[in-house]
Amino acid sequence: MQRSIGMKFYFLCATLLWASSAQASFHLYDIREIYSNGDGSIQFVELFTANNGQQFLDGHTVVASQSASTNTFTFVGSGPSPTGNRPLLLATSGFAAACGITPDYILADNFLFDPDGSVEFGPSADTVAYTSLPLDGVTSLNFPGGTTGMNSPENFAGASCSLTAPPVPSLGPWGLIALGMIGAAILVQRARKPI
Repeated sequence: MQRSIGMKFYFLCATLLWASSAQASFHLYDIREIYSNGDGSIQFVELFTANNGQQFLDGHTVVASQSASTNTFTFVGSGPSPTGNRPLLLATSGFAAACGITPDYILADNFLFDPDGSVEFGPSADTVAYTSLPLDGVTSLNFPGGTTGMNSPENFAGASCSLTAPPVPSLGPWGLIALGMIGAAILVQRARKPI
């Protein structure tokens, strides 16, 4: 009888430990950085965890929201491991060409909402809200705190970059001449119109 009670207690403890380890398999990732360029074609969400054993992501989601609108990314399969002190980078397909590093997962263009919204990893593992997503092509939001700074995406392999704003096109001498001719034509047209 005592042996039967001892075995039941052992199995109860083992079941509880297994259930708690299954629950702890993904939820310790936090949202560390979010970024968008002006047209939403280059965006990223970077997650980070200091803990190992967080690779069991299958079926879990990252959800971007604004009022009643949502965009959802669902993980398929387990993530890379070991996870301790490693980021996970989710980014749009245009990100790799702009940055030169490969994201760990691909997001749809315009995944993040602007100018305000929230991003949830979870369900309910971590949620960040923002009121003004920078769209200058350089600045990102960093969490915790939602502070702005130079973007610094990093993938699981440790490759990182810093996106820069596209250069302002130069008109050059012929472009300036053409612009002057257009301006002169507009002035001539206005002078011909009766008042």
